[in-house]
Amino acid sequence: MAPRRLPSAGRDGVAEFKSKPNEQYQAKFDAPGAYVLNCTPHVGIGMVALIQVGDSPANLKAINTAKVPNMVRKRLDADLAQITQ
Repeated sequence: MAPRRLPSAGRDGVAEFKSKPNEQYQAKFDAPGAYVLNCTPHVGIGMVALIQVGDSPANLKAINTAKVPNMVRKRLDADLAQITQ
């Protein structure tokens, strides 16, 4: 996976990043919130990850209302349901 922060569904004020395919990459998330990462070549089929930092992310509404491809929305909705339980 070549992770990158999905700009339309991330945290305001957090720098966007993008790695190269097959490159080992580390990211440090200091600010509490939820972060959406996607695999650039496969985002259309829903290859995304939702990372939760802290107990109650304040930016879930932004992720819920972000314009993303349908497969991404389906995946994010499933992941968000687990966070908000």
